Amino acid sequence: MRVIERADLRNLATSIVRGIDFHADYAVETDVGEFAASLNGTYLTDNLFQATPAGDALNRLNLVYRPVDLNLRGALSWRRNGFTIFGAVNHTASYTDDINNPERDLDGNVVPLPVGAWTTVDMTVSYDSSVAENSPLPRDMQLSLSVTNLFDRDPPFVTSANGS
Repeated sequence: MRVIERADLRNLATSIVRGIDFHADYAVETDVGEFAASLNGTYLTDNLFQATPAGDALNRLNLVYRPVDLNLRGALSWRRNGFTIFGAVNHTASYTDDINNPERDLDGNVVPLPVGAWTTVDMTVSYDSSVAENSPLPRDMQLSLSVTNLFDRDPPFVTSANGS
């Protein structure tokens, strides 16, 4: 008996992501230096996944391990005579953990857990001798101190199936 099998590999799944990426900035020169502000982010309306052409399209937006609907970063800076102070606020929207909760409903389905939003602040202070007037430092020297998550905000806790 001879068996012939044809095993073509095909990618049948479909993903559709809809949303808006945006960026706005503004700068103004004053007697006390240059001030600048910016806001950028992503707002998603859909993150659809369809495993097969005949299957249902599932919206996987705002679920654990998937994209959230809103990510923002707003920043302010001041610059004068080689000095720059820069601060930014980062925001990630809340979402739902529909996988890792050991608690089940009466039908045995996972009870979704809310996972809170996360907002952090970053800050940088720098000095650039190449643009400073009468700098005591060697020409073209730059010094910077940056702190990510300045207030040490922990991310929201998510239980993971593998314990990490």
